[in-house]
Amino acid sequence: MDSELTHQCKICGARGLREVRGFAELFRITSDCRPFRKGGELHVCMTCAAVQKVATAGWLSEIEEIYNGYEPYFQAGGEEQRVFDPVMGLLRPRSDVIVDRLIKLRVLPEIGKALDVGCGTGVTLRSLSRALPGFRLYGQEINRRHERVLTSIPNFEVLYSGPIAHLEGAFDLVTLIHSLEHFPAPSEVMRDLRRILTQRGIVLVQVSDTENNPFDLVIADHLLHFSPGSLRNMVSTSALTIGLVARDWVSKELTCVCGTGLHVATSGDTTPDPKAVYDRVNRQIEWLGEIAESAREARDRGSQFGIFGTSIAATWIAAGLDMEFDFFVDEDKHRAGRPYLDKPVLEPAMIEPGSTIYLALTPVVAESVNRRLHRLPVKFITPPTFESAYIEPT
Repeated sequence: MDSELTHQCKICGARGLREVRGFAELFRITSDCRPFRKGGELHVCMTCAAVQKVATAGWLSEIEEIYNGYEPYFQAGGEEQRVFDPVMGLLRPRSDVIVDRLIKLRVLPEIGKALDVGCGTGVTLRSLSRALPGFRLYGQEINRRHERVLTSIPNFEVLYSGPIAHLEGAFDLVTLIHSLEHFPAPSEVMRDLRRILTQRGIVLVQVSDTENNPFDLVIADHLLHFSPGSLRNMVSTSALTIGLVARDWVSKELTCVCGTGLHVATSGDTTPDPKAVYDRVNRQIEWLGEIAESAREARDRGSQFGIFGTSIAATWIAAGLDMEFDFFVDEDKHRAGRPYLDKPVLEPAMIEPGSTIYLALTPVVAESVNRRLHRLPVKFITPPTFESAYIEPT
């Protein structure tokens, strides 16, 4: 590929990308939670402040390698991860939380068509099927690997496996749940989706909130790493109207609802300062190095040692420890009891007294878990703190 093109900003098109030093020294992780080797590049656009990797031939080769064996939610036998629902106050499948919040906005018709881009095994489509019985459902993926599973979903019609630009039809709802950040040309994807919306069609995008979740930076197959400002800038390139950009639907994730017939949302977001964003990302890379070192120090103190969690952060820390620890801990009953990366996964109540547990979480969430489980006869280690742009509800 032409280096001049691959180093253009994926949002504003500027060529002034500045590389973040130290990134290539960190282990990486795949978005389906598998350890991945060190390497790669991370940049900040010094025009619009978008944080991104560059789609070099090497990056494209790496993501092809990753997707050839991609298996979402394999830790729980294909069951979608549970997240805390702040409305109901309990753990629920992420797609159920998202779809419930979308329906409460009252922006969808009772009868219509919905397309899930990057549909995988169909977890979002199943939630849509339950919540929107009057909708016909469609999926889009890079291959037809999970087509048989998708066809078992009530009201599912067609799986598309070609480019987004080749899609035809008129959809009332298009969802991109943790898929927009994977596309080499995300702005083009958003423009193509606007073309296939009905007159009052809605697009729902969910991505990681990198300002508050530095672990997103080490996901090898994520091209873009969003903040509220860069997500808004991305959507604006498609001429869609933004209804909201929210941080409170799912912890550490951004949700954007946009469309062709929405009222314009008011926003307190200011234009990001590229230098401030560059400095913040450098601090986050330094923090990742600190958390890896603190996990090694905690492990080397001699007691039984476990890592709390079985998702991105926990897997990244496990890789940094060369898999030399005793067990994982997870409160999700769909994951506890199954081996993960050849290690046992225990529920908190099953941990041997006197064990040390490293909380592989962002600091705010780690403190919340520490408070909730403090009566257990174990020692919890919380990660070093970092300056967060947003204080999460606990």
